[in-house]
Amino acid sequence: MDFFYPNFLFGLIAVIFPIMVHLFNFQRYKVVYFSNFQFLQNLQMQTKRQSNVKRWLLLLIRILIIVFVVLAFAHPYSSKQTSQKIFATNTVCVFVDNSFSMAARGENNTLVNQAKTTAKQIALSFAPSDKFILLTNDLNSEQFRTISRDDFILKLDNIKVNGASKSFSEVFPRVADLFSQVKNSNKFVYLVSDFQKSAFDFSKFKNDTSLIINLVHIPHPHSENISIDSCWFEQPIFRQNQNLTLYVQVHNYSNREFVNLPISFTLNGNEKASAITNIAANSISIVELNFSSSEIGILHGEVEINDPSEITFDNNFYLSFKINSTLNILEIADKIPNQFIKAVFETDSIFKFTSENIKSINYNELSKYDLIILSQPSELASGTSTELTKYVKNGGLLCIIPPSTSIINPSVQNFIGNECLIDLQPIDTAGAQIQYVNVNHPLFKNVFDGSIAGTELPIIKRHFKVVDKGMRFQELFKLTNSDCVFGFTTVEKGLVYVFGIAPDDYFGNFSHHPLIVPSFLNMAFTRQYNDKLYYNIGNQEMIRLANIDLKDDNVLKINSLDNKTEIIPQIIPSNGEIHLYDQNQIVNPGNYNIKDGEKSIAGLAFNHTQLESNMDFFSKNDLDKLIAQNKLQNFSTINYQENISPSTIQVGFFSSLWKWLIVIVLLLIISEVMIVKFWK
Repeated sequence: MDFFYPNFLFGLIAVIFPIMVHLFNFQRYKVVYFSNFQFLQNLQMQTKRQSNVKRWLLLLIRILIIVFVVLAFAHPYSSKQTSQKIFATNTVCVFVDNSFSMAARGENNTLVNQAKTTAKQIALSFAPSDKFILLTNDLNSEQFRTISRDDFILKLDNIKVNGASKSFSEVFPRVADLFSQVKNSNKFVYLVSDFQKSAFDFSKFKNDTSLIINLVHIPHPHSENISIDSCWFEQPIFRQNQNLTLYVQVHNYSNREFVNLPISFTLNGNEKASAITNIAANSISIVELNFSSSEIGILHGEVEINDPSEITFDNNFYLSFKINSTLNILEIADKIPNQFIKAVFETDSIFKFTSENIKSINYNELSKYDLIILSQPSELASGTSTELTKYVKNGGLLCIIPPSTSIINPSVQNFIGNECLIDLQPIDTAGAQIQYVNVNHPLFKNVFDGSIAGTELPIIKRHFKVVDKGMRFQELFKLTNSDCVFGFTTVEKGLVYVFGIAPDDYFGNFSHHPLIVPSFLNMAFTRQYNDKLYYNIGNQEMIRLANIDLKDDNVLKINSLDNKTEIIPQIIPSNGEIHLYDQNQIVNPGNYNIKDGEKSIAGLAFNHTQLESNMDFFSKNDLDKLIAQNKLQNFSTINYQENISPSTIQVGFFSSLWKWLIVIVLLLIISEVMIVKFWK
């Protein structure tokens, strides 16, 4: 037996007082005169025996009254009931789910309002002196502190439905970490939610016997829903007036088919494409939207689907991308610039072509170039190798062309092998012809009309075979002998294209073949592989900005297109780039601009995560089964319709023995009164 308030046990000393009073009264005698001594003798013997029994019985009752009163105040409980230590105060954390699914209407009210009412009932079931923590999906820093019960009830009124959805496995560790700092208090956790399956993965929970966790279940009406899951361009090469195809993934989470569902795409406020699609029950459909844009610069797009169901938060999807007016190309030449490469880029005014000698490179300006071509180097200084590696790892695009010699300098070979994980094998002077072109790659996707069969491809006199060393290499050109002479690999955030031939008569007629044009021109656009079309709200993703000259007094801001939202992100310069973090300040989906003063320097798009699009929920019975299957201790479930009272709140934790002790005390007092009054 343990005691909730053990200090009250000192009150047992009070049993001395009735004992002393009774012992003192036992020694007091009264003189009574009788005429018949025989009668007096019999009466005295009988009265003294009864009087002793009565007095000892009253003494026992009064001692028990004091003992039971003290024990009741000490609040005894059985240690077999719980392995936890019980304290005099309570700290109560209530998580009110305010995600989008809680906006649905239940029997009498919206689910979030039902959750707020239940949370209020929970708070009123505890003492005003207890401490409370109110959490929602926002999980902002202000919530992670204890407040009074009155403040808790007031803050419930401010809870609104929003899209900052968090999975339970993300919320639970933060609650446990918060409670780890709470000392000498009983710890209660209440999760009031509709328990959407996509947000509750019980297999990730760990037992924490210091917490008493109650899952308060609010049933959801299981509404139908259709959502836009994602959008992408298969060919991420954006040029003015270019035919582009936007792929939109539409997900039907309903048990019925939807026919002739309209979907549209607007770009900078102008409708660019539309389509009608059919989606079978519980399936996914990929919709193609074809368009072109005569605009350049930052482009903001919005895809919209006409969902007939009542769930609408995921019917719009936002994306932003950029069509550059100028692409900066740098050729790093050994001695003489390659005239064929220069001629290729001079065919289009979008390219600004610069050639520098390998011995006089301005390393500080490398990050400004969209493509750097390392053209036929005879050797490579260690400083140049280091700077080119940094450029690529930070998201740069590098093309390496071998020299017109039979032997490659070890410094160049080491750079290609160690940094790019590619090996250029000794030169092969056997003539061959390019037989294979990877027409599925963005460089050549729209170059050939179908198959390359029958196309006269370049003839190669000699070549260096390109061999992969890092398991990341993709082949683009192969000869009739299966040797690869052109391909690319990823190096952290960047791309490296490597040729085994050069646009030079020494290697064949590739320099005069039409294939040289798309090989280099389209290469310059592929840096846009690194530009994200959209970000997810609440995921705290890094936003990368290149070619930004950030001065000490620069303040970058993120503004919505209607200028109703403006935030100052966290700014971290890193290796010639700027990394931005919105710090979860963006809560509304839509298109945004990054502004340097009044100038928009980049576009952003934010969407809600698709965590809640699947309208599938756990029932209360499901929760009970999952708790048993995962052997979760101190977990229990409560239906929100149950009467939330102290007995239901504290079931299985506090013993109600003190109540029975009070009842016994009352019975003992009644017994004492009866004995004194009726025992003569």
